[in-house]
Amino acid sequence: MAQLLRRSPTTDWLWWLLRRRRLMRVTGRSMIPTLQPGDLLFIELLSADRSLQEDDLVVALHPQREGLKIIKRIGAIFGDGRYFLVSDNPLEGTDSRSFGAVPHSNIVGYVTGYAIKMTGREEL
Repeated sequence: MAQLLRRSPTTDWLWWLLRRRRLMRVTGRSMIPTLQPGDLLFIELLSADRSLQEDDLVVALHPQREGLKIIKRIGAIFGDGRYFLVSDNPLEGTDSRSFGAVPHSNIVGYVTGYAIKMTGREEL
């Protein structure tokens, strides 16, 4: 089951100031209800010591559209290092159901939390 995304603690802002986190704005509707267009997320770039797990929200390079970064949930991890990425709202976007599993090299980073949530439930 999809987990709810937490509000980032102050330490995420400090890591951002030290350039250890990136900010990324959600532009599409493929991850509704977890993510809304306009949400601002903290992203940590993937490092060798961070293992990914099913249900993690990740930023990946789209395998068919050069330069496009997408935010998806890891639905499955295969033994050969490929990831099956899924949308929470598959009617609104593409995911591994259309483009197949992606290699580890396509994973840019993972979502650590949100900085600004645009749904009105909680904003800074």
